[in-house]
Amino acid sequence: MLFYYKGNVTVEEYENFCGKNKTSADKSVFLFPGNQSHHGAKHNLYSVKSGGGLARVAGELGQKGLPVLSLPTTQMGDWASNTGTQKIAEAAIADLWRAVGAGYHLVLPVRPHQKKNNPYFSMQLKKKGFEPNFWGESNVPPINH
Repeated sequence: MLFYYKGNVTVEEYENFCGKNKTSADKSVFLFPGNQSHHGAKHNLYSVKSGGGLARVAGELGQKGLPVLSLPTTQMGDWASNTGTQKIAEAAIADLWRAVGAGYHLVLPVRPHQKKNNPYFSMQLKKKGFEPNFWGESNVPPINH
């Protein structure tokens, strides 16, 4: 099953979200925008990821032993012509299918579909009025005191 996660993502809120949707965080895969460094032989559902924004949250979830997978987005603009980039994208989609086949649920951060001046998501997701929320509004950096 695919769950749409709306709002700010923290480890605690993610675990609460899973519970409210009658699934457990350890059987739900948090999807985050990633790059080449999140893919390859050393990376799987339980490898600890790193980066900023949602990749930071994915790292925190991974440190707790919770499954996460990256959807390659950052620095992947050459996917139409670069066979290396295409292989990364294909492997990422195959990882999603394997997770679903193994009984995991997918959790996708979303926001209302931005209809105007939207260079990334020309269509909404399954007529629900949402699009992936990979940049902004989904992860607020911690405030340092």
